[in-house]
Amino acid sequence: GTVTGRARRVGWFDSAVASYAVRLNGVGTAALMRLDILDDQPLLKICTGYEFRGKRYDHPIANISHYKHCTPLYEEMPGWQSEIGAASCWDDLPQQCRDYIERVGELIGAPVQLVGTGPRRDQFVTRGPQLFD
Repeated sequence: GTVTGRARRVGWFDSAVASYAVRLNGVGTAALMRLDILDDQPLLKICTGYEFRGKRYDHPIANISHYKHCTPLYEEMPGWQSEIGAASCWDDLPQQCRDYIERVGELIGAPVQLVGTGPRRDQFVTRGPQLFD
């Protein structure tokens, strides 16, 4: 973390939970922050649902105690294996990174218009309508 200096443990993106949040809250567009954390990954996974007692669920399971008995179901994509921190526009991002962002938007039902590319406040790219002046 920022204060302790310990490395953060980051899990794979869970589109099942995120798509539920998008529907529940009426989200029109989304942001993906600190995507640079995935820079070195040769293979990326996106959780698209869960298997519980032999049945597939593409939404969160209501009883949280059941999660310890669930198996996450993943879609795999190739990583970009290059640094994105210097990107200043959408086209500066590697194609595999843009594909990942597009897929996340498709799975959650809201296009991703803001992408954090590093830890600093000025490390982000936008796409679509102008978000900031």
